[in-house]
Amino acid sequence: MPIKVHRICFWVGQYGLERQGQLLLQGFSKGFELGYNGPRERRWAENLPYILGKEELVRLKLEKEVDEGRMEGPFSDWPLENLIVSPIGVVPKKEPGQYRLIHHLSWPEGVSVNYLIPEELTKVSYASVDVAMALVEALGPSTLMATTDIKSAFRLLLVHPQDFKLLGIQFQGSWYVDQALCIGCSISCSLFECFSTFLQWIFVQVTGHASVTHYLYDLFLAGPRESDSCKVALENFQSLMGDLGVPLAPEKTVGPCTALSFLGIELDTVDMVTRLPGEKKRVMLETVRSMIQKRKVAVKEIEALLLSGERYDGGSEKKRGFSVAVAPSPFLVAETDNGHMTDENGWEENMTRQLQIGQGWTVAGLRR
Repeated sequence: MPIKVHRICFWVGQYGLERQGQLLLQGFSKGFELGYNGPRERRWAENLPYILGKEELVRLKLEKEVDEGRMEGPFSDWPLENLIVSPIGVVPKKEPGQYRLIHHLSWPEGVSVNYLIPEELTKVSYASVDVAMALVEALGPSTLMATTDIKSAFRLLLVHPQDFKLLGIQFQGSWYVDQALCIGCSISCSLFECFSTFLQWIFVQVTGHASVTHYLYDLFLAGPRESDSCKVALENFQSLMGDLGVPLAPEKTVGPCTALSFLGIELDTVDMVTRLPGEKKRVMLETVRSMIQKRKVAVKEIEALLLSGERYDGGSEKKRGFSVAVAPSPFLVAETDNGHMTDENGWEENMTRQLQIGQGWTVAGLRR
């Protein structure tokens, strides 16, 4: 389903955020510029080792992008003068057996496409699960919720022709030129968040339904208990996206219901609690148990663990009407000169005993 540019342009004309509106108008009319400020000189790159053994999968994914009109190729020789070729690879999705094609635009370090896109263009502020929690709190216990996803989100935004040369791909002796935003491009999130904020604004203007938030391509809706408000809002959003030519993923549409996952966190409006989904809970527990067995743990490992559970700071305290089910801060850490963690007093010997879960630490109701 192609974006209906004329419908987008109609709404841009009424959008109150002038700078963002102009960016969208220019982007959908002429293509979205990547903001690259570096040299445009021919460069070739080996692909990531992740594709070894998955060549047929990569070929089919490239073929699909060409069929969808988001990529040109295959070419038997360099299709554009001064084409910059960056590595591609595949990484697993959440769904078993499913893979995502990535374009590694951060290679090589120091001169990559991403490195030469100004950082200020890539900065973006996202809504958080806290916003969804606040919407539920305002509506009260047993609030009905729904979520849906925009399909092939970044790929909906086509790149300005002047930047095609930045998006070269080589695979099995052939060349391709990507023509749409990709996950590996540092400005993609900023540009798409601008678009999704615009879509939410249109939805509120058309329906008057204000109990809505989004995170990039994930939409969250809420409505009062024992009403069809949430159901109608979801149906209206689906209809509106159809009118604008924005495809949704039916398999990722959930609700209306009183318990669902948003941004990787389970929200339960009957008991008014948030929980880690079972798989995330299992991974966190295994990570902590593994750390306990080590003498030393790198600071980055600790940071990754704390980041994975940062939504649960505060133990079992009430947070915006919800009982928070996980406290993610079992350690007080400080970095030493050798890059390993120690405890708050600066000790680094015999870390086995000092690296431990705090008394009574709970992960979604499971005590150590």
